Amino acid sequence: MAKKVKQDVIEYVRQKFGITEAEAEAYAEATIEGITNLVTAGHELHIKNFARWKTVEVAGREHHNPSQPGQKVWKPAHQKITCKNLIDPEK
Repeated sequence: MAKKVKQDVIEYVRQKFGITEAEAEAYAEATIEGITNLVTAGHELHIKNFARWKTVEVAGREHHNPSQPGQKVWKPAHQKITCKNLIDPEK
């Protein structure tokens, strides 16, 4: 299966609804922004038979500085968004 990018989604929406590319891009951007805003606000978003997004806490840890091998730096605890594929759970 070929990898798809945001432009493919925009083209699909444009064709599906017979709208301009600019309108389709605005809808796609608004959808992505909505998902991001809900999840970063602490909500879990579940779209049945598609995907589930949530924010998880990542513990602080020491890791190697990629620009200076051998030097260790501390990466503080932070949150990240995870997405579980509900269409094909093996992926």
